[in-house]
Parts: sequence; C-alpha cells; structure tokens
Amino acid sequence: MKKVWYVLMLVLVVGLVACKKTKESVDENKVAFENKMSFLAGANNYAMEVSIYDYQTLDSTIVNMVFDGNKTKYQDGSYVAFYDHSGSKTKVYTQILGGFEVKEVAKKERDFYYKFTYEMFTESNGSYLLKYDQYDALESFSLIAGSDAKIENVQLDFNTNSLDKISFSITVDGTKYSVTLTISNVGQSSVQLPEVK
Repeated sequence: MKKVWYVLMLVLVVGLVACKKTKESVDENKVAFENKMSFLAGANNYAMEVSIYDYQTLDSTIVNMVFDGNKTKYQDGSYVAFYDHSGSKTKVYTQILGGFEVKEVAKKERDFYYKFTYEMFTESNGSYLLKYDQYDALESFSLIAGSDAKIENVQLDFNTNSLDKISFSITVDGTKYSVTLTISNVGQSSVQLPEVK
C-alpha cells in the first residue's frame, strides 16, 4: 500500500511541476508584452512621432507629441498646443499672437493603444498583429467612435525595453491613410506648461 501511495505522490508532484513549467513558459510572452507596455499605465512618460501618409494626395504629415504624466505637448509644424489632464477637465493651451490662451474642455479617456492587451494580438516574426476578432473592439475607442473611420492592419513592434512602434491603416471618408506611431525617450520626457498672459 505504501508503494502505491509513493507512486501516486510522485506522479502528482511530477505532473504539477510539468503543468507549472508549461504555464510559466506560456505566460513569459504575456509578461514580456505587459512589461513593455507598462510605461503607458505607469509614469506615462514618452515622446511619439506620428507619421501620416495620405494615399490619395501622396502627402506625408509628421506630428510630434510628448507625454509627461498628465501633461502633453502637441506640435504640428509651427502649431503648438499643450494639454493638462490633471483636473476634472482638460486644460488646452493654444498659441495666440504673443503667447498662449487656455480653455477647459471635457476630459476624454485615453484609449486606443492604452487599452491593448496581450490577448488581443498574435505574434508573427517578432511583431504583434491585432487578431481579426479584435477589430470590433476598436470601434469604441475615441479615435474613431461615432465616425465612419475604419482601422486595419494594426501591428506593434517592440525594442528590448518597451513598445517601439504602432503601425496601422485608417480609412476616413473614403481616403486611406498609413499611420505610424514611433515611441522614444521612454521615462526621459518632460513637458513644461506655458504661462498664460
């Protein structure tokens, strides 16, 4: 009887260890994904270059943004705006002749890539591609909510430490655009809100 008991215990222990190792190896990719996305939920401190290519006019637009906690700087050519999300409403600082003016607007939740989870993607050749059944979830994101915009071909690329690039196509009013969001300066970005005169 003791022999049967020892064999049973051995089988259970080996089985549990094998199950644990399998679970850990599956979860390693998820943990790595979440760690590389964690800067969005934590300090929210990074810079981003937004490159938009218009397939109809063959023109490109480059926009630069810097995120520093609750503060954001937006620059499109010579146009500069700042956003302060620290209160119950967002303060928007826009350039006027000789300085900046500030207005308060309703606060919008940051979503789109902020809401991405490991389960939404499949890995392919080092990149993560949004699964086909996840595109419906994008319709609720404020980027396209209430419009006829359609997002396709969402791809995430990572460097060794964090999210490096988000690429996708978006069609708005029949015009298709290729969009690339390139992340840099994670944990090293600073935004100083302007003084209002």
